[in-house]
Amino acid sequence: MADHLDDANLRIVDVRWQEQPNYAAAHIPGAVYADLFTDLMVPDVQVPSVAPPPELFSATMQRLGIGPDTM
Repeated sequence: MADHLDDANLRIVDVRWQEQPNYAAAHIPGAVYADLFTDLMVPDVQVPSVAPPPELFSATMQRLGIGPDTM
């Protein structure tokens, strides 16, 4: 993976419960942050870990710079 860190179409997503204070100093260079609960799950539902509907997931991925040609 280290050989591909500079690839223009590579996006590494750092997923955590919440953004950590040391994220800026400790994440993989070029990685983007996604909050597990607010970006990748439906908030305020009875069943934890419910994936968001496709349109919300797509919007999150676009915000993170991820599209059809992204690895």
